[in-house]
Amino acid sequence: MIKTIPNDFFKKREHEIKKIDSIFCENLYYLELIKKYILSEIVPDIILYDYEKAIKYNRMFTEDNPQVNKKDLWLIGASGQGDFWFLDNTDSILWCNHDFGEFKKQSCLNLEISFEKFLCLGFTLYDFEEKLDNTPDYFDSPDRQEDLKRAINCISDDLYEIYPYDYF
Repeated sequence: MIKTIPNDFFKKREHEIKKIDSIFCENLYYLELIKKYILSEIVPDIILYDYEKAIKYNRMFTEDNPQVNKKDLWLIGASGQGDFWFLDNTDSILWCNHDFGEFKKQSCLNLEISFEKFLCLGFTLYDFEEKLDNTPDYFDSPDRQEDLKRAINCISDDLYEIYPYDYF
């Protein structure tokens, strides 16, 4: 399992963002990351918004969903399928399927992992996809699904089963 961000994965900002009072999220790790780096896609299912996109998309989200308190739910990214990733005020990652129609927090899937564990999940999937891309027969082994399942479930029990996207 990858425990840290691979070196130079996210582009470092030329100038660190100093004033972040427009970000209504209290996760210190997320705040440090968004101030120092230009966040981007980890894997096609996990695309993190950089500071500017996070501000823009959260503003649009709260305008479209006035019933949501912006201090309770922060939009941190999306998937390539148009679904959304949120960080809530309990430091849990939520996934919301864009096909659900009108937004309701209770219809979101709570992965019950912190932002830090979400990054571990993203980089575990990234590492897996890199092996698939660079090792021609890697996918052919029947043990690959079990390897990935074990790696993801090391982050949090049953996370592989909860995660909304399939790899096999």
